[in-house]
Amino acid sequence: MKNRTDKFWERVDKRGPDECWDWLAGLDKDNYGVMSGGSRKAKKLKAHRVSWEIHFGQIPFHDSHHGMCVLHRCDNPPCVNPAHLFLGTNHDNVLDMFKKGRARPGWVPGEKNGNAKITENKVKLIRRFGALKGKASWSNRVIGKMFGLSKAQTSKIISGKAWSIEPPMMEE
Repeated sequence: MKNRTDKFWERVDKRGPDECWDWLAGLDKDNYGVMSGGSRKAKKLKAHRVSWEIHFGQIPFHDSHHGMCVLHRCDNPPCVNPAHLFLGTNHDNVLDMFKKGRARPGWVPGEKNGNAKITENKVKLIRRFGALKGKASWSNRVIGKMFGLSKAQTSKIISGKAWSIEPPMMEE
């Protein structure tokens, strides 16, 4: 049985060290390479994140809830060349998106977005409740009910995958 690294290399068009190495297998809706996590029920893995782990080791967390993002210098989603990848926070990822002109026209972050169901203060409370440990902890389902949200959306807010509190500031 082949390991993940062998499967990865079978699906890469490895060119020169400065060129993009395109992922030749499945792509997600945003054109990022994806590969199986190993079993049928396993989550799909992003190929550029697998490349990072093969070349540099495990992707660290930047705090107790948020894993680092693997960003592309080349702005080419199917690229897995480790020389084109760098780590950043979710906030760094949003800034990178704005700098490269990939934000949807008219997109507004946070509670200023007309589709927002909750406020920044409620997001902070949800994250505080989600950080509780031991006997004082509550499930995401219970926290979500308090704020009129689904368990899945509550989980995304707590993990930082949804709802950015800090608006993207364009850094010079």
